[in-house]
Amino acid sequence: MKGSQYISFRRKRNKISDPSPAALALFSQLKEVFKPYHEYFEISIDTSDEFEAVTKNEVRVNRGSFRTGASKISFLLIRLNKEFVKLQFHALFLDKNMIDTVSPELLMLKTHAITFQFKKLDPTLQTQLDTLIQQGIELYKILKYIR
Repeated sequence: MKGSQYISFRRKRNKISDPSPAALALFSQLKEVFKPYHEYFEISIDTSDEFEAVTKNEVRVNRGSFRTGASKISFLLIRLNKEFVKLQFHALFLDKNMIDTVSPELLMLKTHAITFQFKKLDPTLQTQLDTLIQQGIELYKILKYIR
């Protein structure tokens, strides 16, 4: 996405050397969970250790002290680490009440305000994550970030 501006909450980091096979498989699995929703988003990063989805259209943001011109808005970022995979879900940043709808099992994986740390993804967690992604898409539609 060279030359295009978008709002992301990611920091620069070094490439992970020798991630575990389980972490590599989980990284691919988390990307697959998001696959049905690609129609709403543009994939700004898709490397061997990072995946980020942003809005297709530029939107104007004016939320409290968070002001910017027209930019693309990040929806989620998946990062491979040596033994686990982090998923940053940016809809939680936009709606603090959304955390109340997150299942207790998924909440146990929450490490920061918008970050979940996965070491495995069983069918129950996958269903709960899918539900959370659907809620985030509905929020982005309400905010008119996506159509």
